[in-house]
Amino acid sequence: MENKLALGTAQLGLKYGIANREGRPERGKAIEILKTAVDAGIRVFDTAYMYGESEEVIGEFLKSNPCDISLISKMPHLSGEISEKAIRGYFDESLKRLAQKRIYSYMIHFTKDLVADRKGIIAGIMKEWKKEGLIQKIGVSVYDREEIDFLRTHFGFDLIQIPLNIFDQRLIKDGTLTELKKRNCEIHARSIFLQGVVFLRGDDLPPHLKGLLPCLEKLDFFARKIGFSSEEIALLYVYSLPWIDKVVIGVEKKSQLLNNLAIINKSISFRDALKSIDISLLGANEPSLVDPRKW
Repeated sequence: MENKLALGTAQLGLKYGIANREGRPERGKAIEILKTAVDAGIRVFDTAYMYGESEEVIGEFLKSNPCDISLISKMPHLSGEISEKAIRGYFDESLKRLAQKRIYSYMIHFTKDLVADRKGIIAGIMKEWKKEGLIQKIGVSVYDREEIDFLRTHFGFDLIQIPLNIFDQRLIKDGTLTELKKRNCEIHARSIFLQGVVFLRGDDLPPHLKGLLPCLEKLDFFARKIGFSSEEIALLYVYSLPWIDKVVIGVEKKSQLLNNLAIINKSISFRDALKSIDISLLGANEPSLVDPRKW
């Protein structure tokens, strides 16, 4: 049975996340993670050209395990002059790595590439790919409202990936998610554990993130009050939001994936427990604390 989770695969291609102590899993274990995800009903894999060996791992898995999976990849930053040759080259290379002739969505990984693309080369090529059936949806990956405002004015997209977690509720509070849904946009939430900050306490929390201590302490208080762990609250909060179509989770180990799958089975009881706390109080919403680009 398909669920609302999407598997983020950055961790399968490189060491990723502030709380990652495991490093990148060896190829065999990475393949096992992908198989476990498929067996559990996860039907979206999220990757990117820049995620190390991630695309190759997925491609190897799909060659041996043909299945109906929606693949999302992202274009790397276009340094220097924006050229049609470079854009098509990156896309073709991703398809080759993934061992696919087409994918569900190809995303702009860096909005600044679109800002620099005054001739609209990127938009033209992606519309062409969509028309030809090489992609179903044109996607964008963003960090904040400013980027979204630019995109809505200058670039047509069908799918958007946003950062969203218990500490970063900015796009909920300012009405952005509601506006995107009115445009019939598919919304995927990422960074739901804020790159693992949800799991850090005390000396494990880097000095530049000490400002999150009050939020972490409040999270622990809420966890005790409603009988859910901090991890469960972080995942189930985003999973239960009505605007969100997919929640992107990344793991380094199969056991982490199985744990996340077990957590989402508690979504119904969590909705009832949520009535006894005000989760908006956990929102730090300070860019220097919730935007990894500023760490």
